[in-house]
Amino acid sequence: MRECSLTRSIALAVLVLGFLTPALARRINETPYEFRYEARISAGLSIEVKGVNGDLLVEESDGGQVEVVARKSAGLDDPAEVRMTVVEHDHGATICAVYPGDAAARASECAEDVPAKPAGSDVKVDFLVRVPKGVKFVGRTSHGQVRAHGVSGGVEAHTVNGNIEIDGSGAVHATSVNGSITAMMEPGAQGESRLQTVNGNLTLTLASLDPARLFAQTMNGGIDLALPMAHTLEESAHHLVAQLGRSGSHCSPEIRMRTVNGNIRLEYRR
Repeated sequence: MRECSLTRSIALAVLVLGFLTPALARRINETPYEFRYEARISAGLSIEVKGVNGDLLVEESDGGQVEVVARKSAGLDDPAEVRMTVVEHDHGATICAVYPGDAAARASECAEDVPAKPAGSDVKVDFLVRVPKGVKFVGRTSHGQVRAHGVSGGVEAHTVNGNIEIDGSGAVHATSVNGSITAMMEPGAQGESRLQTVNGNLTLTLASLDPARLFAQTMNGGIDLALPMAHTLEESAHHLVAQLGRSGSHCSPEIRMRTVNGNIRLEYRR
């Protein structure tokens, strides 16, 4: 494992040295009902979006620029009271929906892990994000779903009340509290992938049979393993450890799946 860790550390160091450049040539346009952001972000960096009330829809773009479109709507409150904050940094850029309240404090939270709180506002902000090849997407929302399709740079998605759908060739990190998670991925993606929810099902479809080590656990549900080339190492009614594909390499990436109240299903699709 020391050799595997060293190899990954060297690769990460090369990546950082090669791509540690902030987003450049940005363009921002904001109206009371819509916000648009465009910037050139290099492969290996990330674009992060933090919403509160609203969905995140993500797709890979053909060009070299990140494009973020946020559309605001509301029933009683004024959509203009929610403004967008952009923080550009060495790892890419972070965009936040900032709700009414202490604006300075809320804006500073844009660089932290916790999104701004809506303070009773019924304003909804739905995001459409187009990500260039090799750029990682990180998305957070409290009340909404996250859907990411065809993203090659990896996806990290978090929601409290909502489902998550992901397909791509990079590593996947997805967490929900009240929602199910569906993912299609390449198991040979660099690094660990994690799918975790409290109240919901987990469904993982593998697009290849590359080697990977699988860990699956549910407290109140079952595990359905429908994968060829899967060698079970540990198994009980609510716990499973398996080696996927041929186990010729000790550097096989890990896939970890955990739910409290829900079922886990694993399948293979060509």
